[in-house]
Amino acid sequence: MKRLRFWIGVAVSLVGLWLALRGVEFTKLGAALSGANYWWLIPALAFHLVSLVGRSERWRILLGADRVDSITAFLVMNLGYLISNVLPLRVGDPARAIIVDQRCHTGIPRGLSTVVVERVFDVLAVVLGLVLLIPFMQLPPDALRWVRIFGALGLVAILGLVVLLTQRPLTERLLTRLLSRVPRISPDKWLARWRNLMGGFDALGSARGVLIVSGWTLVVWVGAVGIFWAILQAFIPGASAIAATFLLGVESLGMAVPATPGNWGVFETIARVGLVVPFGYPVEQAVSYALAVHLFEYILCNLVGVIALMRYSLSLGEISVKAESIP
Repeated sequence: MKRLRFWIGVAVSLVGLWLALRGVEFTKLGAALSGANYWWLIPALAFHLVSLVGRSERWRILLGADRVDSITAFLVMNLGYLISNVLPLRVGDPARAIIVDQRCHTGIPRGLSTVVVERVFDVLAVVLGLVLLIPFMQLPPDALRWVRIFGALGLVAILGLVVLLTQRPLTERLLTRLLSRVPRISPDKWLARWRNLMGGFDALGSARGVLIVSGWTLVVWVGAVGIFWAILQAFIPGASAIAATFLLGVESLGMAVPATPGNWGVFETIARVGLVVPFGYPVEQAVSYALAVHLFEYILCNLVGVIALMRYSLSLGEISVKAESIP
């Protein structure tokens, strides 16, 4: 099954690269790459650091600020990105749960549950951002319909999250009753998994905790939008922040598509469609921009990950085996 998933990812990435480059005039693509104003990479670097610090601090709060220091959270998170970028099957998230437990004794289940909480906040931020962009964009009817659907699902998710946080004993009792009616399973085992998952929400048990995590999420996405906007200026001077925000949103949703490590091919196809269809930018500039911003983030995340790997004297192979063994 793992080998099949790997080859499916390779096939998806190859198709993605073909779609991204289909009909592209390579002389114009080369001209767009050589003619870009790469001084914009300096502010992009600053925005990148802001986004990474926001992510690591948010994760540290979810794990327990009294258990994990800022440097460890920053290095381990980037090590997880490195693992996801170079190894198949996206084992970076369970890997960082293992590593942070080894260094700070947080518990692997708690580490895994905090990853889920991160994803919840990121998806909600993406959906909210896309919904807020609707009045400022001329989207095709089909795209507009999907944005509205995601907006409705995001609202449902927010309400569900509120219920989970405020009525945890009630939801556990309901889950217990439901599990007791399902044959051939161990209710105690699944309840333990549920409690481990909910452990990642402990930092959200108060209004202050929700505000802190939400604040760091805002920092994360301001930094991320800044990266996309700054590099967009290098290739398409005067491009709007709306275009950068929209592209970041659809790229974030596109991360769910199975592909090779690093999401090569899928990223470029989404960027081409996301810049050409709603904004009318030239294809070659859109594709050259996609290659540049993807490579920029790929190199920077992996660079910090390599530093963490060397500092902790870890082996990618050993970490991968341990991460894949987590059920």
